[in-house]
Amino acid sequence: MITIRLADTYQENLVLREHGADCLARITIALQAGDDMELDFEGVGMVVASTFLNPAIGGLFQHFSPEFLREHVHIRNCPAYLRPTIKMVAMNASDYWASKLSDTPHE
Repeated sequence: MITIRLADTYQENLVLREHGADCLARITIALQAGDDMELDFEGVGMVVASTFLNPAIGGLFQHFSPEFLREHVHIRNCPAYLRPTIKMVAMNASDYWASKLSDTPHE
C-alpha cells in the first residue's frame, strides 16, 4: 500500500486545484500499477472541496468503478467534519461519470 501524507506532500491547507490534480495523478498511477492507496489526512487543517477534493477524489471515478475505489483507496486520519464532504464528492462524481459514460455512443 502506498500512502500519501497530504499535509507533508502538499500543505496543511488543501486549497489548490493543482495539488488536487497532482494527487489524482499519483493515485491513478499507483492503482493502475496494482497498488492500493492510502490518503492520510493527519496534520491537514482546511480542505476546499471544489479545488482539491473534486479533482483528487472525484476525478478517480472517471477511470475506476465505485466498487474498485472502495476496495483499493483508503482514507486515514480524516477529521470527522470532512467525512460527509468526501462522501458527497464521491457520490456526485460517481453519478456524473456514470451518466457521461452511459451517454457515450457505442460503435
